[in-house]
Amino acid sequence: MIIATSITESYLEKSKPFFESVNKNYKGKKICFCIGFITQIDGWETIEVPIERIQCKWQPKNRKDFYTLQYGEFVDYYDFKDDDQVLFLDSDMILQRPISDLLLTSKGTFFVTDSSFPAAKIKDVIQYPELGFSGDVDGFCKGYNIQDDSREFCVAFMYANIRSWRKLYVIVKSIHEKFLNQFIHHSAWQTLINIIIMNHFPYIRLNPVVCNATWYLGTKAKRENNKLMYQNSEVYFVHTKFNEEYEY
Repeated sequence: MIIATSITESYLEKSKPFFESVNKNYKGKKICFCIGFITQIDGWETIEVPIERIQCKWQPKNRKDFYTLQYGEFVDYYDFKDDDQVLFLDSDMILQRPISDLLLTSKGTFFVTDSSFPAAKIKDVIQYPELGFSGDVDGFCKGYNIQDDSREFCVAFMYANIRSWRKLYVIVKSIHEKFLNQFIHHSAWQTLINIIIMNHFPYIRLNPVVCNATWYLGTKAKRENNKLMYQNSEVYFVHTKFNEEYEY
């Protein structure tokens, strides 16, 4: 397994707990794709990604100079093999415990986690006022095969083989501008990735002990002695949003 993330320079300092906690609890290969800059990070291979090379440059109105590679574009900047297993994460997390017993193998499946319990319906998500959706809800849902019971997962944690990541990226490139231009908020990326994976890939929602947070709506995870716990077990990845500190 390769653990990977992408950051812009403005996220470097506040991502230190992520880099340090993953270093402590995972001894395998780790890659940080540095968008628009290059640096050295202890224990991590860093890859410079020039902004002018990025294929999907949609800019939301709520964040200036927002760039991410979480939809699979990172495959363009590293010599991966098709069967490489990549866990791509947002850097606003920490890894609390060793990950060696979290055994995942993708032969085409995406492994994902939820960020609300029960998971929010995508038809409701696109109508959240902050997303600023400008289209017709029913026509949009029909056009993108969004069912009444299609439920959102969190794209801050996604695991798949490189063959699947490449396929995801190809689809994203073909539809992202038309899709995202109907929104104003960066979280529309999550909605787009959800819809593509649901329509084109098998996917499995992992147990909430894998990735959780105190701010996840309806979570049963609780903070105890500076650790986030779920049903008496330490959560692996805590999605802090840079707002909380935990021991790791």
